[in-house]
Amino acid sequence: MTLRTKRNEAILFSTVVSINNEGNLVTRHESLPTNEVLKELGNDYYAHLICAIVRHCKSDSYHFDEQLGNLLRSI
Repeated sequence: MTLRTKRNEAILFSTVVSINNEGNLVTRHESLPTNEVLKELGNDYYAHLICAIVRHCKSDSYHFDEQLGNLLRSI
């Protein structure tokens, strides 16, 4: 996995919500591994700040999944 993309951007964290053949919603959260970020950017303040942002997004993703499940149950 690399931090660089075509536009010199990197996706730090992403969430994809899809539907499967049985009609169930599926959420997938993906993020860059901390060790890859530190390897590419070095062991400095900004690299650790980016890692903290990714960790926050990961922890908030559980709340997102819960909210989405509650929404589906209420419909």
